[in-house]
Amino acid sequence: MADGRNSAGGAAPRQLDLYSMILDVLRNLWMVVLVAASAAMLTAVYQAESYAPQYTSQTIQAVTTKDSSSGTYEQLQSARDVAQVFERILSGSLLRNKVAQKMGLDTFPAAVTSTAVTETNMIELKVTASSPQLAFTTLKTIMDTYHEVTDYVVINVVLEELQPPEIPVKADQPMVVAPVVEKVFLAVLAAGILLCALVSYLRDTVKTEQEVEQKLDTTLLETVYHERKRFTFKERLTRKKKSLLITDPGVSFRYAETFRRLCEKTVYQMLASRNRLILVTSVGQNEGKSTVAANLALALADRRRKVLLVDADLRLPAQHKIFECEIRREQDMRRYLRGAGEFEDLLVPLPDCDVSLIGSSVGDPQSVELISSARMRELLETAAARFDYVVVDSPPAAMMADSEVLAGEAANTLLVVRQGLALTRDINDAIDHLEQSGTKLLGCVYNNAHAHGVSVAGTYGGYSGYGGYGGYGEYSGRYEYVRFGNASVSGGQDGEKHG
Repeated sequence: MADGRNSAGGAAPRQLDLYSMILDVLRNLWMVVLVAASAAMLTAVYQAESYAPQYTSQTIQAVTTKDSSSGTYEQLQSARDVAQVFERILSGSLLRNKVAQKMGLDTFPAAVTSTAVTETNMIELKVTASSPQLAFTTLKTIMDTYHEVTDYVVINVVLEELQPPEIPVKADQPMVVAPVVEKVFLAVLAAGILLCALVSYLRDTVKTEQEVEQKLDTTLLETVYHERKRFTFKERLTRKKKSLLITDPGVSFRYAETFRRLCEKTVYQMLASRNRLILVTSVGQNEGKSTVAANLALALADRRRKVLLVDADLRLPAQHKIFECEIRREQDMRRYLRGAGEFEDLLVPLPDCDVSLIGSSVGDPQSVELISSARMRELLETAAARFDYVVVDSPPAAMMADSEVLAGEAANTLLVVRQGLALTRDINDAIDHLEQSGTKLLGCVYNNAHAHGVSVAGTYGGYSGYGGYGGYGEYSGRYEYVRFGNASVSGGQDGEKHG
C-alpha cells in the first residue's frame, strides 16, 4: 500500500501547493467568518456586561480670607493651602463618615479629588460615583458638611461658590464597542485563514495530478477539470439545480472530450475481461462519482452499444435527479430486490440518449441487505447478459459496506478521487479493500481538478435538500467557478448531493 509513499519506497516529499491551499481556504471561509463573527459578538456582550459607567459632578470654589486687606499673593497661597488641606481631609475617614451618615449609607459611596486651579485663588472639587444622582448628592453633602471638619484646621479662610455642582448628563468614559469588536473580528478572521492554510498544507490529500502517481496504489485514467455549472445569467441568479452531462450543449468541448477519452481508456482496460460490468465508486461523499458514472454511460452509448446505468446507491439515489426522469412504483429497484416484478419492468429509458436506467427515487436504510441479496446478483447477471455495458453507481467505499458487496460482483471498478478532499491513507485503504473483493481496479478518475494559474471568481451551490445518507452524513456540493485564459476551465464536480 502506498499510503503517501513514492515509487522509491521513501516518504513522498510534502509539496507546497498554493493554489490548492487557496481553494481549501475559500471552501472553509464561511466557517472562518462565522467563528470570527461569533468571537466579535461575544466580545461585544462581554464589554456590555463588564461596562461600569462613572459620572463626575464638580464645583469651583473661590478662596478668600476674612481679612479684606489680604493681597493677591495671600489669596493664591490660601487657595493652595486649602486645596492641600481638603486633600488630606477628604482622604481621611472623619469627613467621609459624616457624609455617609448624612446620606443614610454605611460607607462613603464615591471618589473625591480637590485641586488648586493654577495661578488663581480657586479650587476645583470633583466627586465621581456610579450614577449621576449619587455623584451630585455626594458633592452637595460634602459642601454642606466640610466646615464641620475644616473650621478646626483652616482658619481665616472663606469658600465662595463660583460654579455650583450639577447632575452630570453623560458618563466620563462612554462605552466604545465598535473598535474593539472590529479588531477581534479581524484578528480571529486572520487566525482562522492561517489555520485553514496550515491544515491544508499538513493534510495529506491528492492535490495535483502528479501526486496521483506518487501517492496512490493505482493508475490515473483521466483528469476531469472543473466545469462551470451554470451557463446563463438567469441560472446563476435563480441558482437553478443543474447536472453536468456531456449531452448538454452548454458544457465545454474539453469537458465532453474528457469523458470520451475516459470511455476509450475504460474499454481498452476491459479488453481482457469478458465481463462488461463497471462499478464506479469513491472513497467518501461529495467526490462526484455519480456524475462520472452518468457521463461514462453516455459516452459508452455513443459507441453504438446498449448501455445500462444501475443506480445502486440505494441510501441516496441520485441518477433520476441527474437525468430528471421519473421512476414509477413498478420500476423501483427496491421493489424488485424484495421479490416483486420482473427485470423488464425496471428499465427506464433516459431522454435524449440510448441509455436505460435501473434505480430508485427514494432512499432505503436497509441498503446492505438489499445489495447483498440473491435478487441483486440475479439483476446484475441478467443486465450483463442483455446489455453491452453495465455501469453501476455505487455508494462511497469508505462509508458503507454496499460498495464492497458490489465490488465482489463487478469485474471492473473505477475509483473517483476528487482533488484535495479524501486523505491519501483512506484512498489507499479503499483501493486495498476493493482489490481484496476480487474486482479489477481499472484506475482512478481525478475529479474536479483546478488547473494552476486560474482565478476563482465565485462559488455556486449544487443540489441541496436531497436529505442525508442515514449513517454517513449529508452531501453538500459546492463549486468554484474558474476561468482558464478566455475559456471556462472544464471539469467534473459533485453538483448533486450524492457521491
